[in-house]
Amino acid sequence: MKSFPHNSENGFSLIEVLIALVILVIVILGGGLYFFYGRLGINREGYRRAALELASQKLEELEAVNYKAVNYKAVDYKKVTVTVSWGDNPDNKVELVTLIASKIGSGEDYED
Repeated sequence: MKSFPHNSENGFSLIEVLIALVILVIVILGGGLYFFYGRLGINREGYRRAALELASQKLEELEAVNYKAVNYKAVDYKKVTVTVSWGDNPDNKVELVTLIASKIGSGEDYED
């Protein structure tokens, strides 16, 4: 059996252990931030999808009414913009734009 001398210097110094701990902490914090910002992105996308659905429903309502009932002055078409925003950040918004034409075929206004 091999015996080890008591004055052996084979091992890690305190500096090496501290450097390894610093690297480990950096990796753990980086991974935590990755998941934190990923979760924020998922929440933001959920709000954006809800806003998009709400704006889409509003456009569907406007397209279902008579052309003359849409309160806007135009010659051949009406441009309708629906904007849905949430929170305090001005970037948190969804805009949908559609054009509603007044002429079908012979140029007469559309009547329901």
